[in-house]
Amino acid sequence: MEWKPMKINPLMFNKLLTKLGVYAGSWRFMDMLGLDEEDLSSVPIPCGAVILRLLLTEQHELFREEQEEELVFGGLTVFFLRNKVVNSCGTVALLHAVAKNSTHMGVPWPSEAYYDVAAQGQCWVEADHVNFHLTTFVKVNGILYELDPRMEGPVNHGDTQDNSFIWDAARVCREFVEREEGEVHFSAMAFCCSKKAHT
Repeated sequence: MEWKPMKINPLMFNKLLTKLGVYAGSWRFMDMLGLDEEDLSSVPIPCGAVILRLLLTEQHELFREEQEEELVFGGLTVFFLRNKVVNSCGTVALLHAVAKNSTHMGVPWPSEAYYDVAAQGQCWVEADHVNFHLTTFVKVNGILYELDPRMEGPVNHGDTQDNSFIWDAARVCREFVEREEGEVHFSAMAFCCSKKAHT
């Protein structure tokens, strides 16, 4: 099964969230201006998830192969979905972000909502040029997890707290950027409550 590719941005994610029937209240997806300390101060708190958009390069694939050899998956206490449908990583990233931050979701089968949002214009991209991927970072029981639907399970990136989550997630995102010297095709979104902001 393959879904049509969709360019991912906060506007499309927020539309998809609504289309999936998830009432998020004041929670929304927003662009992160950057991954440095000063850029992170504009992200409202609390922040429940960070989604990193990255290019799937040969260097990234080699890193993941080496990483998977070292990781042990099992005994999961984290909601985790594998990506089994081509071009569905955006929907999986959204579900990872919302599932961690919602006590109740009434979600219909995602593909119907996905196509309705994808058909609204600016999100179509040429299939031949799709080589981007999304991975989600969340805090569960004081641990920063990366939920990459192409992996066998969550990746533990160490301790984090509510007040340090955005900085801890950004640190791991910066590691992705640093591994890909010269690559500029990175962006990040935060899923956060828009009622509060850093002081």
